[in-house]
Amino acid sequence: MKKIIVTQLAAIFLLSSLTQAEWREFTSVDGSKKVKAEVRGYDEASGMVALRLEGNRTINASVSAFIEEDQAFIKKAAVTLLAGRNLLIEFSDEETEVSEKRNPTNGYRTVRKEGGYKMEMRNNSTAPFEGLTADYQIFYASYSAPSKDRSRNDKVKFASMDLPVMQPREEVTIETEAVNLTEITKLPLSECKGGS
Repeated sequence: MKKIIVTQLAAIFLLSSLTQAEWREFTSVDGSKKVKAEVRGYDEASGMVALRLEGNRTINASVSAFIEEDQAFIKKAAVTLLAGRNLLIEFSDEETEVSEKRNPTNGYRTVRKEGGYKMEMRNNSTAPFEGLTADYQIFYASYSAPSKDRSRNDKVKFASMDLPVMQPREEVTIETEAVNLTEITKLPLSECKGGS
């Protein structure tokens, strides 16, 4: 049974760790204390980190009070939080026609396309963004026999990409991976065999 994919695209684009904070067990430098918390903010100039504990209590501590692994995590989480507040993203869907076939016998026009999304991003902060990963999903549909049977089979393409380093006020354009699409439309009667 031949599957035909039609041009119904939708995308979800997420910067990893932006949609929900990551709870983690932080360990003091001497290993004597452990606390489960999430990073809520980090001030690089003072070296202070704001952590939200279970029970919704917030504490401020020096980042140097934690082991090196936790310090690296705090700094990466701070960039992610900053990006979540200061990264402007504009989406536009992109379709490129690959081929076209007209069949006057059955009265249909078939166009093969590649579809995806282009994202224009701008770093609106005063700090550079680096080490960010974008996870995205593209939703589309396929039909077994689109000219007869309209039973729809929803599909999702999952992908991930590392974002380039973005300096303050810098704009970057990136594109998702393409999805192969097929659009089938009826030909005008004048182009069909036996039409007038």
